[in-house]
Amino acid sequence: MSQTNFGKALGVTYQQVQKYENGTDRNAVCRLMAIARMLEFPLPAFNPSAEGDEGALLTHEEIAALAASRQIGSPVMRGAAVDALKTFAALAPSERSPGPTKRARRS
Repeated sequence: MSQTNFGKALGVTYQQVQKYENGTDRNAVCRLMAIARMLEFPLPAFNPSAEGDEGALLTHEEIAALAASRQIGSPVMRGAAVDALKTFAALAPSERSPGPTKRARRS
């Protein structure tokens, strides 16, 4: 969904959507509820005071992974995807937010 369409659905401009994404403008709870409904995403995932996480707001990658997992119809395949992510996490460095990584060139 484009920022323009997303903004129209929320009743705001695409520029406002960009501000929400970049964290330069905050959302009211009612707006977060509307966003959660549109994305079919649980509202607690947006809660910055959720227990056990630093800030608890999800990254774009985390939201994308969750959204993608909801598109997997088979519970077996969804479980396999979760298992793959757990394997990657176990192999990854323990840094909290390492940022983008460079890919090694193949010879």
